[in-house]
Amino acid sequence: MQSTSILQYSQSVSGQHYNSVSGSVLVHYRIKNLEVRGAAHADVGNTGWHRGSNNVRRHLTVRFLDENGRFITTQNIYASDRFYHC
Repeated sequence: MQSTSILQYSQSVSGQHYNSVSGSVLVHYRIKNLEVRGAAHADVGNTGWHRGSNNVRRHLTVRFLDENGRFITTQNIYASDRFYHC
């Protein structure tokens, strides 16, 4: 499994790119206060933005992991949520 550290997401995002995958993950991480839960890495997997048979809204499915790669939570990040497009 290839995951990306939240710090790398932070360094790759500029104010104009919050609708990108990196920006959306970073904003979600901050809004959901995932640092308090120990999240240090995000694994977007190889699906990228997608829709599912049970979930037709375009979204990312992201697994958040601690610094040792242990699972914390899986969350969907929706492209249509206004706060991801600052």
